[in-house]
Amino acid sequence: MGGIAVNIVVLESTPNKNGSSNLLAEQFIRGAAQAGHSVQAVDVACASGSCME
Repeated sequence: MGGIAVNIVVLESTPNKNGSSNLLAEQFIRGAAQAGHSVQAVDVACASGSCME
């Protein structure tokens, strides 16, 4: 199955790093990378240092 590899940017915007939104983004990133795509995650919520661990 030969597909076209694409560049993907995932914007994460939740300040809760242990929440379901972050988990979903991580799984999407993993699956896309395993499929041969180039994936970059940008965490816009933690840019100001206001994330919860």
